[in-house]
Amino acid sequence: MYVDNRGRRDSLRRRIFGLGYPRHQPRRHAHNAGTLSGNFTAKGALTATTNLYLQTQESGPQSYTGTYNATYDTPIALADVARMWTSGSGITPVSSITIGVDGAVQGTSTGGQGACTFTGSFKPRATGKHLLDGTLAFSGSTCSYGGKSMSVEATVISGQMTIVGVTQQRDAAFFTSAQ
Repeated sequence: MYVDNRGRRDSLRRRIFGLGYPRHQPRRHAHNAGTLSGNFTAKGALTATTNLYLQTQESGPQSYTGTYNATYDTPIALADVARMWTSGSGITPVSSITIGVDGAVQGTSTGGQGACTFTGSFKPRATGKHLLDGTLAFSGSTCSYGGKSMSVEATVISGQMTIVGVTQQRDAAFFTSAQ
């Protein structure tokens, strides 16, 4: 887990593939060619430059920097996250997520993906990292993920829960955050 030069918690994988950005809507069967170069120090720092344009308003090479957050090496328990989480003022998508002590998840998310309701479950990552693994099933007549299920990862850093996921077919990606 890294904090980028814009102060967002992120991973290089999500930056490269554009997962986790509310405006990002993956295109079916689209492939972008490009380059990525940089330096990586395990549990230290990351610098990278890419000419892949991840968002339509980007032009020219994009540079990213990040520093390692040691919280990633600490386990997270369901008891640590069992409560209702809501997105902060001005955060899109607007989300409300309830997690039970048994890992059961239910919630709503409204934004660029439409109005979605989801249910599913989380469990702590078996490796003891500060991640929850889970699956969410989406519904809603205006939800672009309606009828789809996807594997998700969630973490809590500094009181902010972040959930990201992608369908097995890689035709849809989901991101939300809440406090």
